[in-house]
Amino acid sequence: MSNAIIPLMCYIKTGDSIILQADNGKYLSRINRGVDDPIEAAKDNSDIYCEFKVTVLNDNKIVLQADNGKYLSRINRGSKDPIEAAKASPDVYCQFTVTSLPDGKLALRADNGKYLSRIYWVPTKIDAIEAAKPDIDEYSQFAIRKAR
Repeated sequence: MSNAIIPLMCYIKTGDSIILQADNGKYLSRINRGVDDPIEAAKDNSDIYCEFKVTVLNDNKIVLQADNGKYLSRINRGSKDPIEAAKASPDVYCQFTVTSLPDGKLALRADNGKYLSRIYWVPTKIDAIEAAKPDIDEYSQFAIRKAR
């Protein structure tokens, strides 16, 4: 039997809902923080806020829609590029290139060429998801499963 990695697009289709788990064992979730809805590796158990509806584009790109109907997007906030459920309609900042990894994991690269990664913000003790890493490392690998 081959050890080849099966491309993610072979089993994830437009309309599927997925759940992503970070290296810290927590699930990525939309967290409402007043006017912002950042994506954080925050939940011990997955719930509706952890489910993201997939739209598959060409060139191994996907768009993810949160439970609030908004699309996940890279939002430039000065020196940080957090991922937030922020856009009513998807644009280039909402497109993520998928890299399939061993053990059913994936990495997502944002429009700025950087990989989404769990970034621990010390002062607030938040595990934010940001488009921050030039290369795939342990913090930018996410386990994936279908929500239903």
